Order: sequence, then structure tokens, then C-alpha cells
Amino acid sequence: MSKGMSLALETIIILILSLTVFTALTYFFNLQFGRGQTTVDLLNGQREWCGAYLRQDNKCIQTGYDSVKSSKEGQETLKRLTFYCGRIQGYPNCQPLCSTVGDSSQCKIVAEKDCVFDCCTLYCPAGTRPKAPAAK
Repeated sequence: MSKGMSLALETIIILILSLTVFTALTYFFNLQFGRGQTTVDLLNGQREWCGAYLRQDNKCIQTGYDSVKSSKEGQETLKRLTFYCGRIQGYPNCQPLCSTVGDSSQCKIVAEKDCVFDCCTLYCPAGTRPKAPAAK
């Protein structure tokens, strides 16, 4: 093999190795940052729909929840809260009931009162969250 031929072969091998490493790094970073973007999207959705809930029930109380649940706009709000609050970890009262749908508008399950109050605690006015029944 002549000198010119081995130089081209070595260059091709180095390019193939470089592309393999670049592809592996790109895949790794897309996985890491993709999860972060999803979390940011979920938190933004939680903020948006907890705000929508509070516009309908500004005191976060049982009777307010009942009136929100009975209205058409409230039904949509509670469905979106089911989607977002169920996917965010840390809310034991919110089950991931809409985990199979890809978009919050496709969720058909209404969030229960405990889930809404648990998920939207930060957005409810201070002291308005219903107290848990006292143990006897």
C-alpha cells in the first residue's frame, strides 16, 4: 500500500469514529434536555390551569369546586388539571389517569377535589385550603 492510500484510509476511519461519538453525544444530550423541556411544559400547564381554576373558584373551597365541576368551562379546566397534575410527581392525590394521551385536550377524566386542592395549593389564597378532618 502506498503512502497516499494509507492516509486516505486513516482519514476515513477517523471520520467514522468522530461521527459515531458525535451521534452518541447528541442522543445522550437530547434525552437529558428533552426530559427537562417536558417538565417545564408540565409546570407551565399546571400554572396556566390552576390559574384558570382560581378564576372560577377564587377561595379554593368545596362549594366552589362543586360549582366549577358543574359548569362546562369548569369541566374543561378540571380535565386539563387531571392531565398536568397527574403527570407531575409529588401529588399523591393526583393519579396519572391521562398518561396514555399525548395532549391535555384529549383527557376526558375530571380531576377530583383532593387532586385540585393538592396541585393548586401554591395558587390558592393563604388559609383557604380546606383543612383535613381532625383525627379522633
